Amino acid sequence: MEGNKTHTRKFGKFQKFMEWVWLFIAFVSLGTWIYSFQKEGKTETNMLLIISAVSFLMYFLRRYLGKQKKT
Repeated sequence: MEGNKTHTRKFGKFQKFMEWVWLFIAFVSLGTWIYSFQKEGKTETNMLLIISAVSFLMYFLRRYLGKQKKT
């Protein structure tokens, strides 16, 4: 029984860490997109915008599912 609590606690910390990783990726790719958009134009930077959107989506999805799991 004690081992299960430790595993759950470690998984919770890992989930929180992954939320922050997705948020970091989202902001870095968004900042890179803004910089590239100013330098190169619209057509060459669409993938960075998509990566940023998917990263924000993953952050909010993991956060939502984590809150659902706690209740």
